[in-house]
Amino acid sequence: MRIIPVIDLLNGQVVHAQRGQRNAYRPLMSPLSANPCPESVVSALLSLAPFGQLYIADLNAIQQQAPQWSLLCTLTQRFPHVQWWIDSGLSSLQALVEADAALTAQSLALSCRQGLSPPPTVRWVLGSETFLNAVNLQTAAPNCVLSLDFGLEGFRGDPLWLSSPHWWPNTVIVMSLSQVGAQEGPDVAQLSRICAAANAPQQLFAAGGVRHADDVKVLRALGVTGALVATALHQGTLHIHPITAEPIIE
Repeated sequence: MRIIPVIDLLNGQVVHAQRGQRNAYRPLMSPLSANPCPESVVSALLSLAPFGQLYIADLNAIQQQAPQWSLLCTLTQRFPHVQWWIDSGLSSLQALVEADAALTAQSLALSCRQGLSPPPTVRWVLGSETFLNAVNLQTAAPNCVLSLDFGLEGFRGDPLWLSSPHWWPNTVIVMSLSQVGAQEGPDVAQLSRICAAANAPQQLFAAGGVRHADDVKVLRALGVTGALVATALHQGTLHIHPITAEPIIE
């Protein structure tokens, strides 16, 4: 079971996400990090284990404000061994092209100024909440990650996403926003439906609600590949092997 730590960025700080109610998000207070500075939080998470991927939600961009390109660029270059999954609220395939170009340009400029190497290729996350129309990502953007976003009101996005699993790329996130930070466990019913609809070799990642090893056992039984986790890592309720970066299951 792969664990991918989550970083929620808002106005230059890491915030504590709860139930998708973004107007209530506050700067992160964590036993792992003395402050909500993104570099400090990422360093603290990587001190737990050598995680291969980190997920970033640029909440400014997701809420249709200016993307935090400079900050994203700094993080990808400061931690070049990490594969970054970035959700910048992209709305179309054209926006995907423009985002990739913008991050590349910022990265090259920063590397020239500071003598750093260009960052590794990121994996862009296309969230159903912001991506306006469903398209066949298997052919249009196969390396992207599709996030199927669910709020308290249900699915957020074009219904075609749910009825066209053959359009999904090989990596799909089931984002249960109402479970995020709620300490109520993952949305097993929703995950079961998506797992049943998925086509091999699509890999599914659960986001929202993972608290401890017992939740990981449930996800594993469903056939879920991994989980995006924040609160359980900061609170220490999900124990991670310091070498393999896998959850410790007793």
